[in-house]
Amino acid sequence: MSLRVHIAVGIGVIAGFMSAQAAQVCELKCSSAPQYFSGRTINVPDNIVALSPKIKVDIPAQVISKIRDTTASPSIFFVIDNSTSMQGYSNLGTSTPYWIGGTDSLGLRFTVTCELIDSLAKLLPRARVGVSVFVAEQWFSTFDTSLKYVTPIAPGDSFGYIPLLKLDSVYGSGQTGQSIIESMLTTQTTINWDVGQHNIVNLAIPSTATGGTNITTGFDAVKSAMKNSNAVPDNRFVIFLSDGEANAPVDSTEFNFVKGDSVPTTFTVFFNDSGVVPDSIKKMNSDIQTNGYSATNPSSECWAATSDSLEYYLLDKILNRIVTVKTSDPAQLTVNGVTSTTFSSTDSTFDFGSMLPMTAPTTPFTFGITYTIRKDSATVSDTSFSVQFNLSRTAGQTTAPDSFTTNCWDRDMVFRLDTNTVSAIGMGDTVLGVHFTQIGNPWYTYTQV
Repeated sequence: MSLRVHIAVGIGVIAGFMSAQAAQVCELKCSSAPQYFSGRTINVPDNIVALSPKIKVDIPAQVISKIRDTTASPSIFFVIDNSTSMQGYSNLGTSTPYWIGGTDSLGLRFTVTCELIDSLAKLLPRARVGVSVFVAEQWFSTFDTSLKYVTPIAPGDSFGYIPLLKLDSVYGSGQTGQSIIESMLTTQTTINWDVGQHNIVNLAIPSTATGGTNITTGFDAVKSAMKNSNAVPDNRFVIFLSDGEANAPVDSTEFNFVKGDSVPTTFTVFFNDSGVVPDSIKKMNSDIQTNGYSATNPSSECWAATSDSLEYYLLDKILNRIVTVKTSDPAQLTVNGVTSTTFSSTDSTFDFGSMLPMTAPTTPFTFGITYTIRKDSATVSDTSFSVQFNLSRTAGQTTAPDSFTTNCWDRDMVFRLDTNTVSAIGMGDTVLGVHFTQIGNPWYTYTQV
């Protein structure tokens, strides 16, 4: 970037001024795909000048919905951990406030689950889906009159689960099964990163369920719900999302889930940056594989993953086990009119070669992603979709929001007459150029910043 200024003084030495450095500037890197932030305005530090040239993409629900083959309608039950370690926690408002981010503070376990349900509704509209959200007990209150379909595991329980609902059926509320489930899994859309608010399930009456990790109650809900399944055992599936080992209830039933008895085929995604699945989860998976519930139970599997990769596991690995789909490959990504076809399957990113600038204090970024769909190595068609989010520079903010990191460098200044760097000006010099050098990041072009 350069500024051209008219000189209104005589001969002057400007070397001292030239030794000054401009403020440090930074690029913003995102570890998640753009669709996780669709429709949001994300506050960033005020020295952010651009997005990183490498943009991550995932296989979205919109692609899966266009490339399916059909199969019999299944019963699918989600078991979702909502313990404090998943949510994150704080004591904001005290004399020594702090915020500790959870394993999934963004609530991707809910939003990506809804994406998968969207896909199922298009692929298999008559599929039945149920959900258990648990802490030390079930999350949804049976006393919340807005939650008409909460079912207790035992009569008289204060908390319960969402029973198996047919996605395309209309229930007494006038809502389809799909809309009932997705409304109950709705997460916050306005995030204040500075004070530590995070995505949680929105309820008309906030849940008073006791904190903790009671995996057994999640699988008790599975067994209760599957009693009402009309799918054959081979077409019953459980998707289990958690980040911790059981610590509730503190009695002999705490690890009952490990036995895996009377549990259908189960796919477990365990949130863990170290890539390690706990022994109790491995034992549960092994016991479910061999419990004789169905011919498909031996295909049960567990993976260690981060929340950022959840969409890959749910929509690629798990959905492929439930519904036979063709394959798709990211072909092209366009960001604010700039297009890249340089895709790396190693880290699932498109490389633009140079950074994508913020052109205003609040800059919209529009992403157009194209996928090539193949079956048996032959191209079937291409499909595209777009998402948008805003980046907004925020005075006083010093840290990047969750799922983002920064790469910063110093930006030095030089003075030029025409193309020559100078340290002094003469009487005949009328226009002086002030140029920022590219120290710290040779990729960056300051055009339009």
